[in-house]
Amino acid sequence: MASSKTLSRTILASYSLPAIPQAMLLLPIIVYFPPFYAQVVGLSLASLGVIFFIGRMWDGISDPIVGILSDKIPFRWGRRKTWLVIGTPLMMLMTWLLCQPPKGADETFLLVGLIVFYIAYTMLRIPYLSWGAELTTDYKERNKVTGYREVGTMIGIYLSVAAPRLFIPDGETNIANVMYVFTWVACILIPLTNFFAAWKVPDTTRASGPSPEVWSNFKLILKNKLYLRVLTGVGLLYLGTYMYNACMLFIIEQAMGLRGEFLNLMLIEYMVMPLCVPFFVYLAGRIGKHRAICVGAAIEIAALAMLGFTPHGSFFWAGVAYAVIGASFATWYIVPTSMIADCIDYGTLKGGDKVSGSYIAFFNLFDKGALAVAALIALPMLQWVGFDATADNSPETLQWVRIIGLLAPSLIILVAITLFWKYPLNARKHETVLKAIARRKPREEAST
Repeated sequence: MASSKTLSRTILASYSLPAIPQAMLLLPIIVYFPPFYAQVVGLSLASLGVIFFIGRMWDGISDPIVGILSDKIPFRWGRRKTWLVIGTPLMMLMTWLLCQPPKGADETFLLVGLIVFYIAYTMLRIPYLSWGAELTTDYKERNKVTGYREVGTMIGIYLSVAAPRLFIPDGETNIANVMYVFTWVACILIPLTNFFAAWKVPDTTRASGPSPEVWSNFKLILKNKLYLRVLTGVGLLYLGTYMYNACMLFIIEQAMGLRGEFLNLMLIEYMVMPLCVPFFVYLAGRIGKHRAICVGAAIEIAALAMLGFTPHGSFFWAGVAYAVIGASFATWYIVPTSMIADCIDYGTLKGGDKVSGSYIAFFNLFDKGALAVAALIALPMLQWVGFDATADNSPETLQWVRIIGLLAPSLIILVAITLFWKYPLNARKHETVLKAIARRKPREEAST
């Protein structure tokens, strides 16, 4: 059972390790795959948008299934960590195939590969996040759990940029070489981190029932209005951010005139990001998680505006803007899942059963749905306005790239701020929820 006691640094650090390759695996899909499959493989931006949309929606469908199964199946070695061990070989195989596609790979290869890749990723990700939500019930201790985990996430993202920069000689920084180095590093880290965490981190929560009851869990979640509010707000934040990410390499290399500098700018972003994690952990405890996420959103809007006004060819000002983006992204990797964990407690109070896997699965469904919709909107729109990923484009076309990749995301993120600003489940109210659950537990045990 989860406790409110302080977790040791060894447990926190060990738990954070699988986040490193998991983060590495997300970055190519968001940032590298669109230009790689457009420029190297030769697929159109419109077809890529549709393929990524279908793949992500399939990914979303698999999330609740895996979440409910991990809630219900009582594996001997723990209902969460066992999934990480089982899913590791499949994840390694699909990472290699997608990042190093064979000659003649077409739309069908990419679509089928993405579907199997997402199945493997879900087998790792959903039980892993649910595991973290169950390590402790303490409001502030959960900030530490998510803080450690998302430092691992940021290390993984940093490695996905730093490793290619380290091993690829100057002048040969193209997307094909980047993907090759990335593939080797990811396939080495996936088994090492998953198996070490399974060895060191406890997983003692009991399965919630003998069989998967999909609709009962779904109805329970729909009754949790605070959870639905967080889902909507985070979905909008991610939609705006993913639209920017889908256009990022095109913005850097063509709209900003900084060809060959995308790895350097991303290094700046991901060097700043982990440095800001302690600040946002502190801020979330000080002013509340909902206000901290609003601060991060406002910083991201400011950073996107800076990119829009950066002089053409100016690496210095682009670097400043990417440092600000790194500061804002620190919030996304800490606060949302910590808020979800609090919502799970609220749902437990209202519904009676603690089904963390189902809650995390539906949270990831919104996350992945946001990425799917972002790709479906941004990539076809780029093609619709006449953007060509394999050639130089006119100033008018590049202005549309800025509108699609910078202005539109900023407006979407602004809407999300309005949903979070007066969110009611703060530290004081969460403590009230835990006390109510504690008072109810002896009565439930006495009645069974």
